[in-house]
Amino acid sequence: MKAGMCTDIFYIPSRYGGMGLTSLGEFSLFSRQKALAKMAGSSDPLSRLVAEFFIERWNIARDPKVIEAARRVYQKKRYQRFFQTYQSGGWNEFSGNTIGNAWLTNGRARGRNFIMAVKFRSNTAATRAENLRGRLGMKECRSCKSATETLAHICQRCPANHGLVIQRHNAVVTFLGEAARKQGYQVMIEPKVSTPVGALKPDLLLIKADTAFIVDVGIAWEGGRPLKLVNKMKCDKYKIAIPAILETFHVGHAETYGVILGSRGCWLKSNDKALASIGLNITRKMKEHLSWLTFENTIRIYNSFMKN
Repeated sequence: MKAGMCTDIFYIPSRYGGMGLTSLGEFSLFSRQKALAKMAGSSDPLSRLVAEFFIERWNIARDPKVIEAARRVYQKKRYQRFFQTYQSGGWNEFSGNTIGNAWLTNGRARGRNFIMAVKFRSNTAATRAENLRGRLGMKECRSCKSATETLAHICQRCPANHGLVIQRHNAVVTFLGEAARKQGYQVMIEPKVSTPVGALKPDLLLIKADTAFIVDVGIAWEGGRPLKLVNKMKCDKYKIAIPAILETFHVGHAETYGVILGSRGCWLKSNDKALASIGLNITRKMKEHLSWLTFENTIRIYNSFMKN
C-alpha cells in the first residue's frame, strides 16, 4: 500500500466498501470498557472494587448502551475522516453495494489482483497525477498527451486502451446474451436499427413471445457521472428505436433497459429491476461474477497501459 494512504479503509465494513478488518485499538478499547462495566455488577466484592477503581480513573461509562453508542460514534468519525480524503472518490456508489463489494470476501480476487483492487478503490494506484499529487511536474498522459493521467482517464478514455475497453464491455454483453439464449430468448447482438436520428445499434435485442427488450450495457467510472444518470441516458437513447423494432421484428411490444456496472465493480441496483422486468434469471452468483469480471478487466487495462 502507498505511504500516506488513509488506513480507515481497512476498518470500514466490507458491505460499505472497506476491507472489514478489526481495529485492534478499537477492539481493545471497547472490550476493556465492557469488561469493567460487567465486573462492576459482579457479586464478588474484590471484582467490584477493582472495576470501580478503573472506571473512576479512566472515566468509563457503566451502561452497556452508552458504551455501544460511543462505539458507533467512533465508527462514524472514521467514516467522516475517510470521506474527507480524495481517496474516497466514488464511495457514494460503493457504500452498501453488496454485489459490487462481494469480491472483498468471496475469494474471487486473489494475490496481486486483490492488492490492485484495493488501490483502485482507494484511488492510490500509481499514475502521474497520483505520484505528483501536491507537487509540480508532468501530469499529462504518457500515451495520448491530451489529458491528465488519472485512473479514470487510463481505464475509460485513453485512445491507447480503446481495444481493451471494448473487450471489457463485450465480455458483459456476451455473458448476458448467452444467459438469455439458454433461457429461451431470441438473441441479437448489436442489430442495426434505422431511426429518424440515424442508425442505432443497441448491445442486445432479446425477443420472447410478442415482446422485444432493447438492452444496452454501460460501464462507467464511479465518481464521475452518477451511475443512475448513465442508466437513464441509456434507456432514453433507445426509446426512439421502439417503432422500428416493432415494425422490423413483428412484435407487439418493446421496452428499453440499461445494465450499468462501474469500472471498479459497482453493480447498479436498478439492474435487478431491469433484469426482473425482462424476465431474465440472473442469480446473485452470476451478478458477483459480472461485477468482478468488469473490475478484473479494468485492472487488466491499467496493467497493459503501464507495460506499454
